[in-house]
Order: sequence, then structure tokens, then C-alpha cells
Amino acid sequence: HLSQCARPPTRRKRLPAPLPKPERYAHYLFENGLMVEQFSDAKRARIAFEPWGRFYQTRNQEMKEKVDLLRSDFATQLRRLGPRGIQLDYLDQTLHGCIETRSESHLAKLSPHLEAEFKQVFLDARELLPTDPSVSHVVDWFVPGGWPESFVESIMRYLRTILHFRLQPLQALVEAACTLPENRP
Repeated sequence: HLSQCARPPTRRKRLPAPLPKPERYAHYLFENGLMVEQFSDAKRARIAFEPWGRFYQTRNQEMKEKVDLLRSDFATQLRRLGPRGIQLDYLDQTLHGCIETRSESHLAKLSPHLEAEFKQVFLDARELLPTDPSVSHVVDWFVPGGWPESFVESIMRYLRTILHFRLQPLQALVEAACTLPENRP
């Protein structure tokens, strides 16, 4: 099916909302006063999470769009299978339409959990900094094995889980299409 998709995959030159880079992130923290001013821990963590949250939300939205495109491309292939394929496509569209809003609202509830996980590791890492931290202290967080690496792994686990969740109905649809009995009037 992928070789017959109506829309060939497009390549972007620049990835929107990339993961924070060490020096840029350090400057972001200092520019927003998160390393020297007295903010509440919740506000400090919320502002520090924004670049990570943008990466997560952008990748999540991209996955949704690509799975939806794959579903619509596969619907074209289903309709070519005759009356049974058309029925299967109709059933898929109906079920998808019924559950999409609810499932997306539940998936949106994952972001606060990710932010809470970030808050803990960020505040713990900040506590270990000297009283007058510099950019190089923040950059040191990004050494291999540092908390940002662990947090990126956590973000990727969330995204893989969401992708798997979104692909399950499509996988079932493909399996059903492969087992359609011969089309008879």
C-alpha cells in the first residue's frame, strides 16, 4: 500500500520545534530569569518545560496527521476492492469518527503527566547548581547520561505509545482487508 500512496512523503529541510540544544536552552533559562530570579517552583518548571513541550506537541501532531493521511490513502485502496471493501471503509470511517474526539481528549491528558515528570527532574537538577550558576553549568546537564537524555527517552516512550495506539485500528483495518472474502454481488 505504501508504494501506491496518493501523496508521496515530503522532506522538510528544517525540523520545526526541535529538541532544545544545550547552549540555546541555557540562554533560554537565563533570559527568562529562571536561574536567578525568585519564581515559584511550579512557574519555573512550567516555563522551563516549554521548549520540550513544543517538541512533544509538534511530533504528536505530525504523527496524527501522517496516520490520518495513511488512513485516507488506504481508504482509496479499500474502495478498489469492490462492495465489501467499500463497506469496510464505511465501517472504519464511522468507528474512527465516533472514537476520535474522545481518544484525542484522553491522549491530550498525557502532556500534564510528562510536564510533571519534567518538573521533578528539572527542579532536582537546578538544586544541584551553585548559587550563582553560569551557562556552562546548564550546558553540563546535557552530557551523555544527564537528565535531559533520560527525559528525551521518556518523551519518545510517550510518542511511541501514542503512535502504537493510533496505528492499532489501522492495523486491524489492513488485516480485515486482507481477509475479505471474494467480492460477490
